[in-house]
Amino acid sequence: MCFSASASFTASAVLLVSGIVAIRKIKDPKNNFHFIPFASIPFLFGLQQFSEGFVWLSLTHSYSASILQISISFFLVIAQVLWPVFVPFSIYLLENDSKRKKTLLAISIFGFFVAGYLAYCLLTYPFTATIRGNHIFYTLGFKHTEFAYSGIFYFIPTVLPALISSTKHMLYFGLTILVSFIFSKVYYGDYVISVWCFFAAILSVIITFIIWKANEISSVKKIPIE
Repeated sequence: MCFSASASFTASAVLLVSGIVAIRKIKDPKNNFHFIPFASIPFLFGLQQFSEGFVWLSLTHSYSASILQISISFFLVIAQVLWPVFVPFSIYLLENDSKRKKTLLAISIFGFFVAGYLAYCLLTYPFTATIRGNHIFYTLGFKHTEFAYSGIFYFIPTVLPALISSTKHMLYFGLTILVSFIFSKVYYGDYVISVWCFFAAILSVIITFIIWKANEISSVKKIPIE
């Protein structure tokens, strides 16, 4: 299968290691604390993929069916609630250009409200997951208008910050995330939550490169990524 429990667990292992490496690449973390949230994104994606691995197991093996709802909940909380806040704020912390920093702060605040809105929807409406073909289909019981708006609102804080940021290598990260989103939307429209999160998780390994390049210059003050 192109996506499976083994694929999720393998991706999880790679991402957890990448996240640890990215964090350890930060020189003088006490004085460069602003790097830590961004560097931890692969690690958090690793946890997300790990939870989806258990979604796969719960849907395909009766012995793990009891943890299905917990696994789905964990995956959706990270995918739908954490990222709209965490992604823009972590990029905001790295920004040095004052105008773009204000824009990123505004998007971070917007992302906070998006996360709150999606958290409310997850608490209010039922959700479940099923296997269709070789992919996991997440059924969110949102009303049609709420589901449509949530997709638009979600895109703004999770994709745009990396494209807005003046951090040089961040643009490559933003473009790859954007391309993966478009690809997932066009070819896997019914499975965007699962497929795009998988692609975004793998692509977040780029973050390790960004942190590595940033730490080619050692300084106790806040430094731009070169």
